[in-house]
Amino acid sequence: MRLTLRLGASVAVIGMVLVSCVANPSAENKTWGSDAVAYFDVLAQAYSDDDYYSVLDFYDVESSVEIWRGDNRGGMLVRNFLEWNSGDLGITIQGTYLGRDMAVTVVEWESSGALSAIHRDIAGGLITHEVIYDQGVWLEESLRSHSGLVARYEELYERYAEAWNGNDMAVIADLYEPGVTVTDPMFGEEIRGLEPLEATRGWSSNLASLELSSVTITGSRAAPAVFQGPSEFGVDPERAVALYEVTDSEGCVGQLGVVWRFADGLIVAEARLWGIGSFEECDRAMPEGWWSNIAPPGRSDERVTGTIRSEAGSVIAVHNGTPRLEQLVSSGLARFSAAGLTEPRFHSLTFEPSRECATRSGRLIQEDGAREVFLCLYESDLCPGEGKCVEPSLHVRSNVLHELGHAWIIDNVDGAAREQLLRVSGLEEWDSPDVPWEERGVEYAAEVLAWGLLEESAPMVRIGRPSCDELAMAFEILTGMASQARNEDCSD
Repeated sequence: MRLTLRLGASVAVIGMVLVSCVANPSAENKTWGSDAVAYFDVLAQAYSDDDYYSVLDFYDVESSVEIWRGDNRGGMLVRNFLEWNSGDLGITIQGTYLGRDMAVTVVEWESSGALSAIHRDIAGGLITHEVIYDQGVWLEESLRSHSGLVARYEELYERYAEAWNGNDMAVIADLYEPGVTVTDPMFGEEIRGLEPLEATRGWSSNLASLELSSVTITGSRAAPAVFQGPSEFGVDPERAVALYEVTDSEGCVGQLGVVWRFADGLIVAEARLWGIGSFEECDRAMPEGWWSNIAPPGRSDERVTGTIRSEAGSVIAVHNGTPRLEQLVSSGLARFSAAGLTEPRFHSLTFEPSRECATRSGRLIQEDGAREVFLCLYESDLCPGEGKCVEPSLHVRSNVLHELGHAWIIDNVDGAAREQLLRVSGLEEWDSPDVPWEERGVEYAAEVLAWGLLEESAPMVRIGRPSCDELAMAFEILTGMASQARNEDCSD
């Protein structure tokens, strides 16, 4: 079988192929990869709708992105990128390519019309990392990359096609580092080293011969279908994505995406991804992979990630949790027990990302007998700044005790105690939504509980900096117990 790798189809054409191939596929005759197309279409719509939580549903909770936009010159957590970026993130997908544990989507930014290739690592149906590669010609025209650097990648793009077209391994060897790793999930899985690459002629036996010719993609002007990784101006990112069109001797057409990593000008890693619609007319079985029967993930705050067992034996379902976040809450529950108080009673615990957390640091919802606690933080919020810490910050531990305190107050504070607390605090409303947060007695009570249960002094700035004497009196009204003596000024 003879294959021709022809770089002639524009991204726009690839997009049209996608539409014709996957429109309303039946369950019995579903186009290969159409589930992945639907997956990324829903994600793209969430971006275009500027729907923060719907976007985050697709990502691992600590997923990061590498991009070159505005003042961002490196990687950041996806959630921080969404909060930091004030521009239009609306996208239209022009092509989708699938690899063993990754995907590349070619997108057009709705605000600028520029094209990018987004490379995403995927595990368990969620995106764990992504890199945004921008088309070389756009980088040059927008003065985001040096013209010589763009030309170098465009030359490599053509050299790669010419080298494999000639099947001259001496020429091909000039492109690769001797220890190169090439992965191809469709045909051959993985090749390690230049010698095995030469022995297999770089492809499986089904793809014994390749011919490549130059190809451009449509845009502001014709330009090679090569995209560079994010970098500071004039700095070589040593990463690129290239798009090719493959045609075999029987006329079967497919799309190939190649993700490269370089060192000293040589390819050290190459991942080959196959475009949706590839070989649809051929009598060739497509492999199973992460793309098989994948569906949009749904709300992340409905996925149970673990459980916490209280000392009383109740099991609490945890959403969006990690072992360290679970330990944070277990330590908070232990503070109640250490003070001689019953543990707060609740049925589920949810961390960020959650729609219930929008503009909040936490909340408690009680409905139909079920009680849910929302702690609006991520594991990376446990330590101040970006450093590591043995113990979560005082601010975080105080917030946890505050939200657990709300659950405890429901079961343990009666009307008489509420009236006493209002008198001590000088507040008038217990939990009226018509007054500001800091003027509600129930929030005052939760802050007092947190203050009394912490092992160190904490300034109660959110409720007007009350004195230590007032806090001690309020804590005793709530719990019937005296708080530990503190020498620090509570209002500092």
